[in-house]
Amino acid sequence: MIKPILLLFALIPLLVFSQDINSLEKELDITLEKGDYYHRVKLDDIKNLKQQLRTSKHLSKNETFEINYKIASQYAKFQSDSALNYIQKCKASLTNQDDSLHSILDLDMASLFSTSGRYIEAIDILQSIQKSNLSDKILPKYYQTYGSFYSHYGQSNNNNEFYRLSEIYRDSLIRSLDTSEILYKIENATKKLYLGNRNQAIEEFKVLLQQNSKDNNQVAIIAYLLGIAYKNENNPELQKYYLMMSAIADIKNANKDNASLQDLAMTYYGSEDFDRAFLLIDKAIRDAIFCNVRYRIIEGTTFYPIINSSYQKKINDQNRKLVINLILISILSCILIIGIIFIVKQYNKLKAIKSQLSETNSKLLVMNQQINNSNIQLAESNHIKEEYIA
Repeated sequence: MIKPILLLFALIPLLVFSQDINSLEKELDITLEKGDYYHRVKLDDIKNLKQQLRTSKHLSKNETFEINYKIASQYAKFQSDSALNYIQKCKASLTNQDDSLHSILDLDMASLFSTSGRYIEAIDILQSIQKSNLSDKILPKYYQTYGSFYSHYGQSNNNNEFYRLSEIYRDSLIRSLDTSEILYKIENATKKLYLGNRNQAIEEFKVLLQQNSKDNNQVAIIAYLLGIAYKNENNPELQKYYLMMSAIADIKNANKDNASLQDLAMTYYGSEDFDRAFLLIDKAIRDAIFCNVRYRIIEGTTFYPIINSSYQKKINDQNRKLVINLILISILSCILIIGIIFIVKQYNKLKAIKSQLSETNSKLLVMNQQINNSNIQLAESNHIKEEYIA
């Protein structure tokens, strides 16, 4: 009796998690359907900032710079070419005395060039920046931009040497950050993840996710890293769960430079849910093209033929089954029609026989009546004869 009870208690968390993942899957479907709405919200936010530039006649130089920089920030993971355009506007408005701002904008430009696959322009800018001239506040951005550059370049060339350089700059970034900063905590946990200390990294990511559950930008990053951690742990259900959480946050942010959709598409491909896999990889590629994220486009177009092939095979199998079912239905329909024709003919025959029987019965009734009348007449005749004899 005790064992079944213990088994029941062991199954309860699994049942609860199954409900959670189903609920999150429904939320993902709804969020995907509302993707155009979140896209329009982003455009409206940018439009409002542009409107401020047009309608405000007495904006100071600093205010104009700040609005342009806000527009660039809004475009950063939405449309990289437009973001680059507004960074250049910000740069054009600076004086030679604004050295720190020049450095920040140069790093922003290098990051955007790296994102759009313009690696020569990106490395030229990065190499032109004198690290010794940067303040302690700008150094983390410098290391982060360099690390991202080598990561993007490594993804485009599939070269482990560039990944190694990216990790070196991650180490420098971690050393340059205050330990209380969210970026430090994320990068430090990420380093542990890639060094193989997955359990500790997972625990740290979960704490960070709980602490930043209201910030979609942080949720998208942290949940994605948790999904990768569980992928390395060979736990497809939790991998799917956290990648869905990241994808939902990315879509709500109208973030077109996202990794979650591609990885989630491959996760569904692994579980042979080819419909969802195709839907997600298709959106991921369209987002990457819209944002002009070269390394995402390369990744997406690498996965797309694999998923598309399985998706088309499934469609073809379904069409084949549909054709077979239509043929069977047609055969059954022909049999049914033949059966109906046969039944109608039999019914008409029975109706004719019934009509004949009815006529025969009528004639028999007439004949019976005539016989009865004859019998009556004979009886009367016999009676008269008997009287005459008497």
